[in-house]
Amino acid sequence: MSAGLPLLRDTAGEHLLCDVLTAAQEDTVADVLQRLRVAPPHALANVYVTDGAGRLVGQVPLGRLLAMPHDTRVGACAAAPSASAEPATDQEHVASLAVESSLGEVPVVGNDGTLLGIVPAPALVDILRREHIEDMRRFAGVLKEDERATRALQIPPLRRLYERLPWLLVGLVGSLFATALMASFERVLSAFQSPAMNGRPALQMIRGGALPTVPRLVIIASQHPVAIWDPRSGAWTWSTHPSC
Repeated sequence: MSAGLPLLRDTAGEHLLCDVLTAAQEDTVADVLQRLRVAPPHALANVYVTDGAGRLVGQVPLGRLLAMPHDTRVGACAAAPSASAEPATDQEHVASLAVESSLGEVPVVGNDGTLLGIVPAPALVDILRREHIEDMRRFAGVLKEDERATRALQIPPLRRLYERLPWLLVGLVGSLFATALMASFERVLSAFQSPAMNGRPALQMIRGGALPTVPRLVIIASQHPVAIWDPRSGAWTWSTHPSC
């Protein structure tokens, strides 16, 4: 990582390798090989071709370069990079670029296209592994990887049940309360079954506005008597000719 670049977690900048093999467009194959003998860089898979301002203009696989005549200009045989990333690019997106473009390493450039380095193959493998583990932990309900989350996944099942039992009981009590609340309306709902519909409900609710401002709620069941709910008195009344 270059000292002049901010270190951003989970980005291309975190995995940046600056020691790569570069060449100018006018350099020959012999120039590159001589530079390679004197000071071999850490990354040798590709030769990255830059212009006079250091901007990335192409790349050549080293194996292909070795098979060319020594007087060949590197810029003439360089192919434009199929993908590149910036230091702030999310690491998962960098790995996706490598997979989609069939790249063993992803070049990293600045805002002006200047070559800063690469995300090498070992870093890409590490990114894919970390993202996979993170996704699996999210499926298990773990949002943040820390010591407590790791312990929760590794403790024995009985211990896990013991620690989660209070929350399970809270959920059970809540579901029982919801069931009881719904059951309390069963008698009211069953009163609005139309005999002419063979027990099927035939109800229509008429409201003139928001419930707090409506003086009453009328439920019409076909040609049968209707029920009128008065929120002020909190009681139901029956009428054969309701007035809405």
